[in-house]
Amino acid sequence: MKENIKVSVIIPMYNAREHVRECLDSLTNQTLKEIEIICVNDGSTDDTQSILEEYAKKDERIVILNQGNLYAGVARNNGMNHASGEYLIFLDADDFFKPEMLEKMYNKAVSHKADICICSVIAYSERDKEYRESNHYLREDLLPENVPFSPRDEEIRDSLFQMTIPAPWNKLFKKSFINQEGITFDTLKRANDLYFSYLAMAVAERITVVSDKLVNYRVDLESSLQGTNKGGTLEFFTALNHLKNELEKRDLWEIFEKTYINRALNTCLFNLNKCGTKQAYVRVYNKLKYNIFYTLGILEHSKSYFYVKNQFSMMARIVERKAEDLWEILQQEALAQVKLAPYVNLEEWTRPEITESNFKYKVSVIIPVYNVEQYIGECLDSVINQTLKEIEIICVNDGTPDNSVEIVKKYQERDSRIKLINKENGGLSSARNAGIKAATGEYILFLDSDDTLDKQTLEYLYYECRKDNLDQMFFTTKELENCDGTTIRDDQYIRKYDYSGIFTGPEIFGKWVDNAEFKPSACLQINRTEFLRQNNLVFKEGIIHEDNLFTIQCLYFSKRVRYANARFYIRRVREDSIMTGTQNFKHSLHLYYIIMELEKFAFKENVKQNKNYYDSLLVQMERILKVAADYIKDSDEEELSQYIYSLNEEEGINFYSCVGILSELRNSNRELSKRARNMEEDYRVSRFRNYMQGKKKEKEINAVKESFRKNSEMQISHIKNSATFKMGKAITFLPRNIKKLFKRN
Repeated sequence: MKENIKVSVIIPMYNAREHVRECLDSLTNQTLKEIEIICVNDGSTDDTQSILEEYAKKDERIVILNQGNLYAGVARNNGMNHASGEYLIFLDADDFFKPEMLEKMYNKAVSHKADICICSVIAYSERDKEYRESNHYLREDLLPENVPFSPRDEEIRDSLFQMTIPAPWNKLFKKSFINQEGITFDTLKRANDLYFSYLAMAVAERITVVSDKLVNYRVDLESSLQGTNKGGTLEFFTALNHLKNELEKRDLWEIFEKTYINRALNTCLFNLNKCGTKQAYVRVYNKLKYNIFYTLGILEHSKSYFYVKNQFSMMARIVERKAEDLWEILQQEALAQVKLAPYVNLEEWTRPEITESNFKYKVSVIIPVYNVEQYIGECLDSVINQTLKEIEIICVNDGTPDNSVEIVKKYQERDSRIKLINKENGGLSSARNAGIKAATGEYILFLDSDDTLDKQTLEYLYYECRKDNLDQMFFTTKELENCDGTTIRDDQYIRKYDYSGIFTGPEIFGKWVDNAEFKPSACLQINRTEFLRQNNLVFKEGIIHEDNLFTIQCLYFSKRVRYANARFYIRRVREDSIMTGTQNFKHSLHLYYIIMELEKFAFKENVKQNKNYYDSLLVQMERILKVAADYIKDSDEEELSQYIYSLNEEEGINFYSCVGILSELRNSNRELSKRARNMEEDYRVSRFRNYMQGKKKEKEINAVKESFRKNSEMQISHIKNSATFKMGKAITFLPRNIKKLFKRN
């Protein structure tokens, strides 16, 4: 068996009892069977060892090594010394892996004759029990056009260390390559992998990639080294300096200097931001300022050299300010942020006692239907299966050309609560208005036909609204679903401030605008039906971004409003959907229409009489205008001109005067501001670099002076101790004393 091992899996383990079974199960069930699983117990004090022994009895591929608590770098080196596989992979005991991971990575590495194979990753939140996507584990946008590739190719060398994270657990290494290059892990408690991974990538001949997300990386884990790291250590500097010295030693510095410098600054600032106490922050800050930035060569470059300009700006702040001053500023900013209100936990929620109303349906769910045959079934399932049963489901066929209506009719046969309204195509607003007109429920909720609801959504919203006699209640999204079925957290509609309590509409609108948290989605609110009808509140037809106008108008009339930090709504992102598709001139024009409609509304309702609402409305209109301008900021001038000429004369002139000129001014101001800021920051950094060079030269001069002084003292001491000096003192003793005698007289 030993001779046929294709992959040696090496796992450092320290007090891993909570997750080690899931980790080992995901490895023993790999589709690639010719593997060995080397578990290095790093001095665990829990029952990790007994769990390993239990698994080793069931699977002979599991090898157990024991060592004192010397941390992951030593454990990985230990495991590497005992490995006999053709390839090596270093995994963590609290992660778990797709069953095809090793087979896919091994086959790709062998077929491409690669020294390293890198795969993509998806994060799994231990706290929230949900997956989160991020592209930073493997930046496919930075990959060369042709794979496999040489890291020294011009196409990739300047971004090699930005292409993927330094962690080794998404990388498969050819063992003979690692041995030949003599690469080992740093023996540090933290940051032991940075040197190993990035040096291996720099010296490799061929690197290949598997785009699949094969590693489930567990985050929000309090017991991990990352979870318990509150900052203050300087091991990251040791790792970065080791990597720099080795690149120089191997004559690779000129090739990889740019990618290294950018990675080094990123790592430095990341570790500074991890500092949880003032003492730790000041220590790391001053080390960065007076040693690390200079030693690593980061100060030698201007802002244009860096990929993330804000990181250079932060470095400029560091070299200009005192650590204590910046710490206080950051603390004040943190205190200014109100903590996010706790999420509604439906498992702990108890339905309130209310007096039953005379309505047959408690909630009317209005679903516009247009070209959603792929999604409408899933949408309807989420509504039919709601725990609140007294609902009506109004599907408005907006002239859809596909088979969506046939699917709705099949559901209608099974559930009498579903009503179908057929109408000519008039757009989303027109379909919602038809639903409002037909609704007989006490409350109305709008649901887009490609989205879904958590099963207890309507029960919670209805009973909370009835308990507090609300006109409106707002809530938020649970997650976002891509067309490929993957789900990620959707923070676009999350409000960071606490809005507990009952407000009037103008009051909560003012708070949201003040905090820049006005999020107007019509699908994230439930409205009392009579409230909408009494105030003639409908959607403006023929425009997009209609939710802005509708929500702002509703809030003007609302007497009782609440916000619940309840993540009920599951959105889907589609390229062809109205609000998540490609942004173009139409978006800008229709936001302009929204501003014009809000102006008309303000005059009609004389909203000036409510000063707080009026002031907030002006701020929000200005923000909408800026968004409209930003939609066209990068547009081709000729294309924009043609689009404006396609409008009628008055509309085209007004649109350009209101939005087009603002866009040009914002672009110009952005560019001027950027140039001025860059020049100022470059000056600050270069001035500090000269200061550090002067300090270094001063130290060198002082060292030479000190060396000269010591040498002089040694020479004098040597002369004084020499035989000729002693003899000379004896010979001249009498004359010297006679001279002294004469001087006294």
